[in-house]
Amino acid sequence: MKKLLIILLTLCIFCFSGCGLNMNNVGKKPSFSGKVLEVHSGYILVDGENIGGVNVTRQTTLPEGSPDVSVGDTVTVYYDGNIMESYPAQLGEVYAIVVTEKATDKTLYNTDENLYMEVKSTTKGSITVDVVNNTDTEIYSGNRHDFSLQTK
Repeated sequence: MKKLLIILLTLCIFCFSGCGLNMNNVGKKPSFSGKVLEVHSGYILVDGENIGGVNVTRQTTLPEGSPDVSVGDTVTVYYDGNIMESYPAQLGEVYAIVVTEKATDKTLYNTDENLYMEVKSTTKGSITVDVVNNTDTEIYSGNRHDFSLQTK
């Protein structure tokens, strides 16, 4: 009986000591990539390739897995594989968020290469942007109060 208990304890110690999740082995977990559409204090909204908008918590399992992200960055999100059926979708446990490409300084928002904003000039307290529309769809804005930028 003592031998069996010692063998079980040894196996448990062996299993728990070698299975730690870290940034070196998180790449084996389920993941998706996409562009960051919105940044909030507790979550980011990511336009995931082939899955659409996903709310991703910024509280990651790995402390080094939650970098400073900005709108327009391309990220890869590693998670436990659970996606909640909500709109936008939400994930179960998020292990890490890795920035794979930073947004350029000139592009403020770009989810479609045919529709985006570019910075034309900046002064203290103001910014001038051009909305570039290379689509067949017309865009209407109403009045100047219908349009605003979120500041950080």
